[in-house]
Parts: sequence; structure tokens; C-alpha cells
Amino acid sequence: VFHICVDSGRPNGIISVLKTLSLKQIEYGLQARVFSTLRGDFERIESIKSFRSILVNNKPDLVVFHSLYNISYIRIASILKRLRIPYAIELHGALSKANFQKGKLKKWLVNQLCFNKFIKRAKSIIYLNKNEYNNSIVPLINPNFEIIPNGCHPVDSSRVKTESGKELIEILYVGRIAKHHKG
Repeated sequence: VFHICVDSGRPNGIISVLKTLSLKQIEYGLQARVFSTLRGDFERIESIKSFRSILVNNKPDLVVFHSLYNISYIRIASILKRLRIPYAIELHGALSKANFQKGKLKKWLVNQLCFNKFIKRAKSIIYLNKNEYNNSIVPLINPNFEIIPNGCHPVDSSRVKTESGKELIEILYVGRIAKHHKG
């Protein structure tokens, strides 16, 4: 499995998940590699031509694109099509109905020009949960989907620590205030 992302070197949720996911996949006996279109912690795709030779020499069973709006994804997908390597897209909330409303005209236009075709050709769209699927506009473009949680397990929120007779409440911030963004 090849994972492709945009790692700018700044911390974000996708990068954190990919580090853990790829290590777990390797631990379970899969051959997993993570590539980035930018600098960062992962193997860098220096050029589309050099990445094509990596694909030819390794012939992965599946390529997973993480997130959506990166023009190099379109170019890589066209190589995958020629090499008959299937790909999936894990949106990470990229096309939720609420998110699509932000810059709707711009997103609609760029989707019509190139990303709808990219989405349509994907073997599957990966959602973190059923809510993310229900809140996405993508089923209208590509109805093929899988629900694969990212491996983050919720903490038991009913836990209360007692220390010196005082009750302390632990608070964990997950990352987004918009509760419906990722389901």
C-alpha cells in the first residue's frame, strides 16, 4: 500500500494519523510506504517522472490519496490508470456538505474541471465513519465507499480523578469546533 499526502512539515491530523497507520500496517505484515508531494517527514515525490519509476518497480496493490485538493494527485492518478493500479481517496472531511459551502463557486469549478473525474475513477472513497459519509457530497460523484476508522479511540469521558480529596476533570480537545465537519 502506498499512501500519498501533502506534508508541509507543519503538524496536522492527517500526518499524525499516517505515521501511526503506516507503522501499524507494517507491524501487521503489510508493505506500506508514505509519500509526500512536499517536504516533510515522509518520502518525498521529487518529480512525477521519478515517482512513476517507483510505481513501476514496486507495483503496489493500492494507492491511497489523503485529502483532495492537490493538482499533483491528478497527474499521479493518470499514471496509476495507465499502470492499472487502483487507488482510493480518504477525504478527511474535505468534501463535507458544510465544508463545500465555504468557497462553493471556486470548489464547484475546480471539481468540474478536474477533481470530479479523479473522484469518479477511484476504486473507493474512504470515510472515517457513517456520519462523515452521510455529510459528504461525494456519494453523488462516486458511490463506492468503505468506512475505515483512523484508529483513534475515544477516551472514557466519565473518568474523574481524585487527588487530595479534590475532583479533577480531564479535558481532551480533538481538533475542530465544527462538530459536523468530519462526522
